Amino acid sequence: MKSDNGKAYGIDYSEHYEVYRKRLPEAAERLALLGVVPAMLQKYGVGYTEDPETARGGESVESVILPVSPYSYSIHYPNGQATSHIGRAELFNAAMLDQMEPVYIVDEVVDALRVESHGGKALALNGTRGKDFLISAAEERTALPPMILAVKDDGLADELRKHAAIIYAMRLPEGIGALAFEIPLAEAQARIELERRADVMREEQARRCAEYQDTYGMRAYSADFLELVRKESSTPPIPTGYRQLDEILDGGLFPGLYIMGAINSLGKTTFVLQMADKIAATGHDVMIFSLEMSRFELLCKSISRLTYMQAKDKSKAKNTRHIMNGSLYSSYRPDELEAITNAADLYKLTADHRIIIEGNGTIGVSDIRQAVERHEEMTGNKPVVVIDYLQILKPEHVQASDKQNTDRAVSELKRISRDERIPVIAISSFNRDNYNQGANAAAFKESGAIEYAADVLIALQVRGVDSYKQTPSAKTGNNKTTRGAMSETRREIELIILKNRNGRMGMEIAYDFYTPYNYFTETTYTD
Repeated sequence: MKSDNGKAYGIDYSEHYEVYRKRLPEAAERLALLGVVPAMLQKYGVGYTEDPETARGGESVESVILPVSPYSYSIHYPNGQATSHIGRAELFNAAMLDQMEPVYIVDEVVDALRVESHGGKALALNGTRGKDFLISAAEERTALPPMILAVKDDGLADELRKHAAIIYAMRLPEGIGALAFEIPLAEAQARIELERRADVMREEQARRCAEYQDTYGMRAYSADFLELVRKESSTPPIPTGYRQLDEILDGGLFPGLYIMGAINSLGKTTFVLQMADKIAATGHDVMIFSLEMSRFELLCKSISRLTYMQAKDKSKAKNTRHIMNGSLYSSYRPDELEAITNAADLYKLTADHRIIIEGNGTIGVSDIRQAVERHEEMTGNKPVVVIDYLQILKPEHVQASDKQNTDRAVSELKRISRDERIPVIAISSFNRDNYNQGANAAAFKESGAIEYAADVLIALQVRGVDSYKQTPSAKTGNNKTTRGAMSETRREIELIILKNRNGRMGMEIAYDFYTPYNYFTETTYTD
């Protein structure tokens, strides 16, 4: 195969270059007129000759020899004639494409030396086929440096942009002084930097948009709709042990935040403890964060209830005080001791499913999250979580108000229920202003976020208080006061669903609460 000038490809011109370099001063003199500094001549092995073999028409002509490789070189004619390309066609300084600093794309090798003499990096097309070689080289690379095009071919920019190259076009200065190059090259580099920053910003925006869609967008999420339904169906409700309550809650507890409130000493802790014991008895783990009562006291309340539930003769049942006071045991009849022992043995059967963590002002919502995560890690089970009670959780911010801390606690408990996909039950006290009024959402102490964040809002109240009219009801005909009802050992209690995000609300369930034995049983009142 022949080159354009008639020489075969593959000729090694290295020996010729050695001869030409001996006349380096003359080459330097000629190229100085174009602003090329001597260091560039040394770097690229530039030479000089008047050999007619290098001239057109066989005449002796001044020729600056600019090596491209051992197999090709470019000739610059200082007398103004056009440049010639000898040997095989190839790019000059193609390695510039493998670094990521801005590179100037010029037509001729001498132009590349001019650019590099003034601080730039340059690649020369070095002939008519250079454009195709450059495009091919761009296709082979996954990344390209920014390119400053100072070439005559306007279509090259469009081709390179197809390969994500940052492009800025300019003309090479015609002057020879350093200042003639500094201004346009500085402008080109500034424009390149602006375009690069714009690309970085576009990429960052695209990344953030994709991240936003992945996090909040519903396209990918809804694509797995049937899988989501399958997962939901594999998480059945957890029965509370209270039949009517389970019916209203569509089967029991689902992942979410449940808040139960009542006035002090009405039995809200006992109600939830009985629920927790029933859940544990079915083999489901329950974690109770007891911020007021000790583990021992809760254990005794549970055993007291079991003595009542198991006893045919209710007189043999023992209240919490009887269970806790070991000094009384010597006075108990054998059948009374047997009732306590049987209740304790029954409790032990499912004791592994009960986790009680004590704390008096030492447990905050972050501690609860860590404890739940540790429980899941250690056991592989997702628990039902009970907090007794909300208003005495350790404040996250000591200087914040009670309302602010309660609001934050409620929000974080809601987040725990959502992140861990578990039921979280928080017990809450009522405001004193509501002690002789019907239960309502405003009654929850430091309410704030309680009404809005809770999935289910439950209240207990003494029967005979109308939670909607806020006046004593005529259900019983005598309108007992709350204080009077609290003195009875069998209290008539109503449970009201004040809010149920995904089900029925406004429902009332009647209970008899046997206070000595910590026992709630659903009933039906007839007036």
